[in-house]
Amino acid sequence: MKEIVDWLVSIERMTRDIYRKAAELFKADKDFHRFLIHLAEDEDAHYQLMKRGKEYLRGHEIPPSAVGLDPQTKKKVEKPLMECLNTLSTGVPLSKDIFLDYITTVEFSELNYLFIYVIKHLPQESSEFIYPAKLIQNHLRYLEHFLESLPEGEKYLESVRRLPKVLKENILIVEDDSAIAELLGVLLQREGNITIAQNGAEGLRKVKENYYQLILSDIGMPVMDGMEFFKNASRIYPNIGERFLFFAGDLNADRIAFFDKNHLNYLPKPAFINEIYEKVIEIMSKVN
Repeated sequence: MKEIVDWLVSIERMTRDIYRKAAELFKADKDFHRFLIHLAEDEDAHYQLMKRGKEYLRGHEIPPSAVGLDPQTKKKVEKPLMECLNTLSTGVPLSKDIFLDYITTVEFSELNYLFIYVIKHLPQESSEFIYPAKLIQNHLRYLEHFLESLPEGEKYLESVRRLPKVLKENILIVEDDSAIAELLGVLLQREGNITIAQNGAEGLRKVKENYYQLILSDIGMPVMDGMEFFKNASRIYPNIGERFLFFAGDLNADRIAFFDKNHLNYLPKPAFINEIYEKVIEIMSKVN
């Protein structure tokens, strides 16, 4: 275990430094610069977490690891990182395309699974070691959706999409129009396990039975409408509002006032697919 942790500390530090250097290199490209800064901050958080894991191991005995770190796996991760870092350090021009080749090779490698493996084998004495899979999944989700926004991103996404999710979260769609519910389910199926409820009463039963990272709800529904659904759910789970996204047709003044008063996210029907994705990612990326 100590060997894996020591290696992860060095890799996370190297990856953070690469993103910081690249952010300076691509400063003129504002969107790409902002993207790289975000990734650098994520990698610094991963690095700090691994450092604390290393410190914990110094003073505690834990069972021997069932997994060893082989030279082939190390080389698979280290080679593109070293090539990228050397290029950045020597000042040789580095194209955005080549840089994306480097980072997608590393980001979607066994590195993430080793990171989660280590955290899972550390005693859960601190909340900082409880959500590693979610931290990694949010990081990869951000990277994947940025690639989707690039004209040249499709060639990277072909391999990325074949990989299993590190963590697949639960999404609840509460919508009485089956065609809309089915479409939303298809659009969001890569983001999580989809459950559909036909009205607020059924949605409330689902919420009592399971935890959903996202609750995407219509507002005008039979049996129990969206507002009553939210009111009842928030009596049970006071902070559930931060996981709600209302997707509503008739956005009259009363409904908008209700959303604003309760600090709820909402989108009007119809909404562009990209708008839906952006809101969904914003909500699902919060670590609860």
